[in-house]
Amino acid sequence: SELEKRRKKLLMVQKFLKDEESIDKLSSEDLKEILKIVDTLNAVDVNFSRVVSKIEKDENYKSQIKNWLKDLIKIQEQDQLPKGPENLTAKTASELLTLRYPEKFYIVNGASIKGLNELRSVNLSDELKDSHINERNYPKFRPLFEYLKDKINKVIEEKLGKRADYYDVDHFLYF
Repeated sequence: SELEKRRKKLLMVQKFLKDEESIDKLSSEDLKEILKIVDTLNAVDVNFSRVVSKIEKDENYKSQIKNWLKDLIKIQEQDQLPKGPENLTAKTASELLTLRYPEKFYIVNGASIKGLNELRSVNLSDELKDSHINERNYPKFRPLFEYLKDKINKVIEEKLGKRADYYDVDHFLYF
């Protein structure tokens, strides 16, 4: 089921990105496995193919990704996102953070922006439109995602027996 797939993604990322030591131990295959489940990276096949190719051929790039992942797991909710290596964007960072810490971080990507726009109760300023998603403005989305998390919490508690998190908000916006 869709819920089982989502749960597997969460568990995989939480295991691989548990801490700096876990990240240091990641093999090329592990990195490819993690990045393969990142929807924002796979939305553009060319990006995923480029990343995989560079991971296989370039130890320096692999090291850059690991350092970026280590920076990523250290950030706090109000922080800007760390700049990623080539082909790894703020959208990719927000998705990995949400999978790692679903209670603290939210996914900002084309699908979530589309979902926010479709709700129409949220009027996004030009600054928060899809083409402007970057490491710097990521924190500006927090109030919107907090609002939605609160709004869907009752249903999530009734149907899933848990408090809503930002991964639930992503799922809500996607569908």
